[in-house]
Amino acid sequence: MELNPPVTVQPPSYTRRKTGEVRHIAPLTVPHLDVTIMDNAMRKYCVAHLQFPFDREPLPLWSGEEYDAAGDYTQAQVDARVLELLGPDVAAGLKGLLR
Repeated sequence: MELNPPVTVQPPSYTRRKTGEVRHIAPLTVPHLDVTIMDNAMRKYCVAHLQFPFDREPLPLWSGEEYDAAGDYTQAQVDARVLELLGPDVAAGLKGLLR
């Protein structure tokens, strides 16, 4: 899934347990997202898994009645739904999904 324009995500700093040293990670420029869709018709849900480093938890695309309403969705609908779930600030949405 292409991001046009690409977004830059600033991963949070972390502290090493043994030394107490604070480590800063360089910003990531993200031109596209590697998305895997998992669809379960019996349980009526569809989720999107974003690949590393945004693979902390899946994004719930549709479930229950929304799943029925989505029907035979297209890739364009999935892309639009992922962007909708990430919110108006895509970089902030992605930052929340960092491992």
